[in-house]
Amino acid sequence: MNHTLFFARSFSRAALLVVVPALLWGCAAAGSAPPYSGPDNVMCTMDVIQCSNGDWVGRKPPGCQFACPAGSQPLVPPR
Repeated sequence: MNHTLFFARSFSRAALLVVVPALLWGCAAAGSAPPYSGPDNVMCTMDVIQCSNGDWVGRKPPGCQFACPAGSQPLVPPR
């Protein structure tokens, strides 16, 4: 058996075992972004509350307060 040929095959298999997962991980990481990336990277809980005008609103960073539209109030006060 030719040792050079054996080494080349082993090396190419090892390279594939390293390169392919690295490429897959890089592609997966490139498509993900944080939900909010403001100045302080604040992330609020994803709960909602209904406003008196019928709208449902979530919390808004950076203070994570519910933000009902102007002239509307939360139907149930937040805890």
